[in-house]
Amino acid sequence: MNFLAKTVASLSGGFSSIPYNFGDVIVTGVENDIYSNSIWNVYKGTSKSDKTVNCSIFMVDTKSVTDELFVDMIGNAFKFSKVLKLPGVLNVLHASNNDSHYYIVTEQAIPLDKYLSQNDLTSEQLLFGLYNISEALKFINVEGATAHCNVNRHSIFVTESGEWKLFGFELATNAQNISTSLVPMGFRLPSFKDTLAPPEYLKDSQTCVQSLLQAIKIDAWQLGVLTYELFNDVKMTDSSLMNSFTKIPKNLVPYLRKLLSPSVASRCSPQQFFEVGTSTFFKSPLVDMVKILNEFSLAADHEKLAFFQNLQTEEITPPNGFLENKVLPHLLTFFKQTTQENKPMLLHLILKLSLTIPKERFTDHIKPVILEMIHVPDRSIRMTLLTTLPLYVEKLDKQDINNRFFAAFLTGFNDSNVAIREETIKSSVLLAPFLNERPLNNELLRYLAKTQMDEAAEIRSTTILCLNKIASHLSVGSRSNVLIIAFSKSIRDPHIPSRLNALTAFNDNIDLFTPEECCSRVLSAIAPLLLDKFSTIRSECDRVFKLYMEKIEKAAKEIPDDTDDAIELVNDEMNKQENLKEQIGSFGDFGWSALTNITNKIGGTLNAEVNQVTPGPSQAQTPTQSFTNLPSQVLQPTISKATEDDSWNFDMEKEPSSQRFNTEEKLPQHRSKPITLGKKSLSLKTLSLKPNANTPNTKISNKMDQNAWDDDNDNWDNDFEFGDNNIEGEEAEEDEGWGDQW
Repeated sequence: MNFLAKTVASLSGGFSSIPYNFGDVIVTGVENDIYSNSIWNVYKGTSKSDKTVNCSIFMVDTKSVTDELFVDMIGNAFKFSKVLKLPGVLNVLHASNNDSHYYIVTEQAIPLDKYLSQNDLTSEQLLFGLYNISEALKFINVEGATAHCNVNRHSIFVTESGEWKLFGFELATNAQNISTSLVPMGFRLPSFKDTLAPPEYLKDSQTCVQSLLQAIKIDAWQLGVLTYELFNDVKMTDSSLMNSFTKIPKNLVPYLRKLLSPSVASRCSPQQFFEVGTSTFFKSPLVDMVKILNEFSLAADHEKLAFFQNLQTEEITPPNGFLENKVLPHLLTFFKQTTQENKPMLLHLILKLSLTIPKERFTDHIKPVILEMIHVPDRSIRMTLLTTLPLYVEKLDKQDINNRFFAAFLTGFNDSNVAIREETIKSSVLLAPFLNERPLNNELLRYLAKTQMDEAAEIRSTTILCLNKIASHLSVGSRSNVLIIAFSKSIRDPHIPSRLNALTAFNDNIDLFTPEECCSRVLSAIAPLLLDKFSTIRSECDRVFKLYMEKIEKAAKEIPDDTDDAIELVNDEMNKQENLKEQIGSFGDFGWSALTNITNKIGGTLNAEVNQVTPGPSQAQTPTQSFTNLPSQVLQPTISKATEDDSWNFDMEKEPSSQRFNTEEKLPQHRSKPITLGKKSLSLKTLSLKPNANTPNTKISNKMDQNAWDDDNDNWDNDFEFGDNNIEGEEAEEDEGWGDQW
């Protein structure tokens, strides 16, 4: 088809003679296809001055037409197309001709024959189309004082709004030129000869059009044939076969029979058919809507509002494109003019109708409305935008979402209305794929961290659902830490759905956590729910726990077994530990003197170190008592258990001061001199001693060594550039005490 367009363009010297751009071919004329039902080549087109204006271009090269009669018919159609600007007639935007070409530019439309092949229409939609054509014929016959004489599916076109409009005036005639009418030669016109002609025409085409009334009766017959063919989905070639009316609406049948009457005198006119139909078979919500829209500019504001309110609840099945292209323009105009209280309902309807319009039109007409309304401090409007977000979010540009929409969207998290906050959280799932890294990983997560602590249980539950949905979009470097902290916090939520949602989140995101994280952090987080008082939670936790155990066991199998040298080295170390235990265990049997003798023999100075913590003269004890009263921490390290920090650490709300570790008192440190065991030496690591009643003036420090817990820091600040560096309530793990010195 494009090759054909280029060929025609080259023969005609190009299409530059009209202010429109030619697109794809819709219909190929008889000059290029002898089997075509049209003498016109029809193209899709756009305006050169405004690319958003779509159109259809009818063009024919008269020098390529072999039948001279076609030239007369083309000229006749050109003349009547410019004159008959009536309702129901295809709207002409431009018409021009030269020595070799005729151009007629109309609103964009496709032939009815092609439209029917692409759409399966309901009975209501067929009646709506016939209403359009009947109305058009009424205006042409009465107001235009003209007979069309070429009514068929090839001369009817369907616009973007789904309305049927009449065109194809090759045989049109009026009272002034009835004597020179081309109707008697209509059997040579491709579109005319493809339909069933009236009986009087088949009998004598030369005498059947002696008056305008006779010509109008041809329109009536052709309208009846078209109606019969549409409802029966057949192509009629013989009038005697039109005897089955079972598929046609019952209230239409009597009047259809009058259109198909063989007698010209008893045959009703298109005007009569239309006027009777408006109160009977044409009456429907869809037709009523068209009537109002055709006079919409004359209606009062309360009538317009009532129309759109009814449109919200009216159950209609309009043709494709009707609501978007016929109703929406009127709706947008009224939306800008109406009061604030009517805007929420109208905005919802606008967004609903804009669902199927092209993105270019959405950008020009709908997007400005959305970006303006998101900044309006009206809860009804905000709720409307949030609930309809799935309808338009993909049509917004990513730049618009990040720069113009998102900042105003975030205010919904702070709204005092629970429904607004909850709907804002839900909408975050839809926005997350379109957000840049910083708005997503910084601003959005800050607000989600706050809503996880919301007083409303449903907000906390919805937050964890949202975080579960957007997990895959978060920054990879910090994702696992963020998710584990957030999910773990919801594990301890007293709200049952929150705990269940947390388990579901751990289940859904298992692939995002390393085996090490699963083992050291996740299992310890979900394990308490194994004893939850609700059986549903216990059952779900058991399933998720086993799922993580399977992952850990699978990872453990991939770790290589110990080598023989490693096993031998471990055995040697264990033997040394056992020997040392035996030596230290014998101290209790020999008493303090025995301990002193042993240490003197091995060159140790343990006595001096121990004496630093033995009672003074006023509290003198026996050597044996002194040793047995030593704090247990001499041989066991102190375990400092800090309250776990599970905040998201976005400095949204500071933790209560009671949860902070502010004790700065320090315990005197005691470091031993080396104890020589043969060629080996042992150095005791600095111990944190727990005081007892016999150890006066001893102070304790609960402040943790920062470097000792870096691996278990559950705060986001190590992963986010925006994190809070003031860590409150770090989680401490057990200090092995002796470890490095061994």
